[in-house]
Amino acid sequence: MKSLIIGKKIIKQVLRDKRSLAMIIVLPMVLMTLFYFVLKDNDYTPTISLIDGNKNIKTALDTNELDIKEYSLQESKNKLKENNIDGYIEIKDSKLILTLDDSEIYRSKNVISKLQESITNKYNNLTVDLEVAYLYNSDNLSMFESIGPIFIGFFAFLFVFFLSGISFVRERTTKTLEKIMVTQTKRYEIVLGYIIGFGFFALIQSIVIVTFSVKILSMYMQGSFYLVILTTFLISISSLTLGTFLSSFAKNEFQMMQMIPIIIVPQIIFTGVFPLDGLPSWIINIKNIFPLTFGADALKEIMIKGNGFWAIYLDLIVLVLFILVFMFLNMLVLKKERSI
Repeated sequence: MKSLIIGKKIIKQVLRDKRSLAMIIVLPMVLMTLFYFVLKDNDYTPTISLIDGNKNIKTALDTNELDIKEYSLQESKNKLKENNIDGYIEIKDSKLILTLDDSEIYRSKNVISKLQESITNKYNNLTVDLEVAYLYNSDNLSMFESIGPIFIGFFAFLFVFFLSGISFVRERTTKTLEKIMVTQTKRYEIVLGYIIGFGFFALIQSIVIVTFSVKILSMYMQGSFYLVILTTFLISISSLTLGTFLSSFAKNEFQMMQMIPIIIVPQIIFTGVFPLDGLPSWIINIKNIFPLTFGADALKEIMIKGNGFWAIYLDLIVLVLFILVFMFLNMLVLKKERSI
């Protein structure tokens, strides 16, 4: 009988907590839908540029599995770098040399699979060897090397989000923040103060993660080591400002932990760990609301493609804009709390 009383009490508590109900019922359906679209087989047709190809080979390759275009070698290189095509083929001595973007491992594997299928089904008596080359590295990058930059940004974002969000909840529950707000301290000074304090540890974390990944784990690195640290630091600060903002909607650490599947899981889906080719555009565009999308893109540009500041400055500007927006939202929340 006492067990029934306890059980009834818990049921009533959960029913009153709309956030917990959404976590149990609604959120799993949302995430399963995302994974369904991302991981299901799709009818994406890779676009391949055929350079100086003869008519027989073009006819053989231009099937339902591949969309064959004809560009010059330089045009093909530029389009591949800009992700306007999925690869290009040069023909030398009856050998097909397929060049792919090794920063997009899933796309590269898809192109190889579709091309081999076309060769098997269409070439008949033509004897052609297939050789695979890569745009940025002479050897094919491993899975870890290809998505390693994404995980640098992800872990920097994840752990700073934990630190800032949970710590800020404690600042509220222990009345520390309330004591600061009754003084003459301005709201922007409070926000900047917390960013400076937590940002110090975010900087240390950025240096440690990048140094360990590159120097100890020998992660592939083509570009500037210090530019990677700068990008990782901006990712961490965007996570810090977002975490402190969302903490205002949490009454305790447990409710802050509930933010993880809402904020963290979708970001890892849309940053390149999973293939997005062929998905509806409205799903792909969801990635633009997440700061990690731009941070991961910048890290890949630096580490895999070897590009410098001017190739990623737009990504960095967007990260800074995210930081400023979250700072502004933090000040609005503090204004509301001060008026209570």
